[in-house]
Amino acid sequence: MKKIICIGNRFIYPDNFGIKIYEKLKQNAPKDIDVIEGGLGGLNLALHFETDEPVLVVDHGVGFEKRLFFLQELSTDFIKEYNHKNAFYYLLKTLQSDKKKNIWIYLSNNPKWEEKMLDRYCYEILEGIKRV
Repeated sequence: MKKIICIGNRFIYPDNFGIKIYEKLKQNAPKDIDVIEGGLGGLNLALHFETDEPVLVVDHGVGFEKRLFFLQELSTDFIKEYNHKNAFYYLLKTLQSDKKKNIWIYLSNNPKWEEKMLDRYCYEILEGIKRV
């Protein structure tokens, strides 16, 4: 089963992007897609990547040309050590070494995303998971 893991802090805008997406997708995602609330991420999400099925991670983030991209395209050069702040990115950096993993990232790519755009983002995410 394909998975969409939505991460973020539900109490802090704009970091609550992933959680807002989770709430919308839970209402209308196809039954063959498992939508997971990943909260603040971290290493506790590692078990969700123990699959050969595609996984799409949704998060707030900026600075990329595309919103949807393959994990191998994510620069993790900024991660020098494991700590609470970058625990989830540390996990993604670790997963990058397994070239067979089918992991995709979807970022809001907007410093101040708008609530009225959530339907569009959800559409892009569902279309993206169908293609991967």
